[in-house]
Amino acid sequence: MAGRGLLRAAVTEIARILAAGGHLVLAIVHPINSAGRFSGDKGDAGRPFVIGGSYLQPERYVDTGTHDGLTVTFHGEHRPLEAYTEALADAGLLIERLREPTDPDPAQAWHRVPLFLDILATSRRR
Repeated sequence: MAGRGLLRAAVTEIARILAAGGHLVLAIVHPINSAGRFSGDKGDAGRPFVIGGSYLQPERYVDTGTHDGLTVTFHGEHRPLEAYTEALADAGLLIERLREPTDPDPAQAWHRVPLFLDILATSRRR
């Protein structure tokens, strides 16, 4: 669970240097996104979204994608939503807003499942 310790350490340090009433804006891959994949034909917007393992278990992952001839490799670690909310709360940050952006195109599978998680948190320090 080294990744969980790194998350808590990073959030704790952010909270330490954040001025009282200051804001942390966090934008990450949504935990549901990193937990599963769509199965079936890529052209089918209604294909099922499947979580093959445990949503609750942290897991490192690597995703590689190619678009317009450019290949990009992303390294990340899946964590459940609670890992983020608890790290923020334990560091003295109050979540003011939480958003779950999706693909705006209803013909796309990602229109039904959040792509990202956006959080606005405020320092409660006085």
